[in-house]
Amino acid sequence: MDGQDAEMIPLLKYVPPKNIIDRYLPSVFSKLILIPKTTILDLACGQGIVSTGLAAKYGARIIGYDIVPDYINFANILAKKKKVSLLCKFQVGDARNIVKKKNICDILLWFAPPRLFGKTKLTIKALRNPVRNNGFIIVADGYLLPKAKGFGQLSPYENLENTNKGCIVFGDEIFYFRDFKGTFMERGLSKNQRTLPPGD
Repeated sequence: MDGQDAEMIPLLKYVPPKNIIDRYLPSVFSKLILIPKTTILDLACGQGIVSTGLAAKYGARIIGYDIVPDYINFANILAKKKKVSLLCKFQVGDARNIVKKKNICDILLWFAPPRLFGKTKLTIKALRNPVRNNGFIIVADGYLLPKAKGFGQLSPYENLENTNKGCIVFGDEIFYFRDFKGTFMERGLSKNQRTLPPGD
């Protein structure tokens, strides 16, 4: 975690949760066969919005980690509210340590991740460890547009071509791609900026 990521941690608890399972992600999860025995590792799980939704809808088992204690508290409360607490295990943890575990999940969620491992190739290399054979990694992240050269806080990001190359460099394949450019990501950023506490 770089200095900028560390500075963001105290502010994350002010970012409101969103239920994006039914609004934005059904096209992604409909491509998978999710059954009650499916184990999903959610890194970083945030407030548990995505993974508790999957537990409620499909009966999937959830293992969620986040470095922000307030998020984990919220995720556990949400799991109880949705009556999926028996399916969900949320804990405080650093993704850099969690990815060292071998073969613990069928699907790994890497949504709006911190730039922990650098470029896509290194990130995928780390994320492959916990995923069982024939499993899936679902990534929801940004990329640089062609005119953007990478500067300042955007420097860890790559363009779409290099991002996709990094995803398949170890023999994996991209089975589905959905571009949300210009949709909820921009609206979400605008809303989150308005909800930060005064002075931040």
